[in-house]
Amino acid sequence: MPSGAEPLEVFRNYTNALRQAGFKLLYSCELAACANGLINEGYRRVLLEPRQWAQNRISPGVGSSPRELRYWSGKPSRGGQDTFVVVWVNAPDSIWERTAATVVVIEPAPMLAGQVTVSTEQMQKGLQAEGKIALYGLFFDTGKSEVKTESAPQLEQMAKLLQADPKLKVYIVGHTDNQGSLELNVQLSQRRAEAVASALAKQHGIDAKRLIARGVANLAPVASNAEEAGRTKNRRVQLVAQ
Repeated sequence: MPSGAEPLEVFRNYTNALRQAGFKLLYSCELAACANGLINEGYRRVLLEPRQWAQNRISPGVGSSPRELRYWSGKPSRGGQDTFVVVWVNAPDSIWERTAATVVVIEPAPMLAGQVTVSTEQMQKGLQAEGKIALYGLFFDTGKSEVKTESAPQLEQMAKLLQADPKLKVYIVGHTDNQGSLELNVQLSQRRAEAVASALAKQHGIDAKRLIARGVANLAPVASNAEEAGRTKNRRVQLVAQ
């Protein structure tokens, strides 16, 4: 912070600005009230930069005491966002010659559920139990239908499944989220399903007669399309036993 900036002044400026921006307080403490194990641990890990530890410039326990810290955390009070902001403000000490403020913005990303290769055994169990299984290891660029090279492991497992049971016939069903028009999504999901069937036939020698490709766009979601986490789950290729 600028020379002469007082810790309390800096802290109030940040917290007032965040409140005005629509952030709702989650937790705050000042001075002795921040002598909390979690607050102290966060301070040590975030404010005391790793390079300082690595260069032996400081040792454990050096730096501001929790009694000299001010802490504030919040998240937006509207819009359903999961963004979090954390602010630490500490007084001048042996590390910082001036008042220092650290602002951490945390934006959790949804885990890309299922974006791993589903094994032959897992597909067998899914087909036996429910007659279908969702595959998230088949990748396409946005708005495109070409199967990306990263899909090779999943295609290989699908081929092994079909090779192990020559009588098995399947529908390969393409699904999209609700972004874009239904007509375009129907076409896109159909092309993607056809591309997967073609890759199995051409690259792995699976009889094309055992594969029927269908695209159903966003007509069979498994989650809400209102948020990206749900849209991620809805973008999939499903293997369905005929």
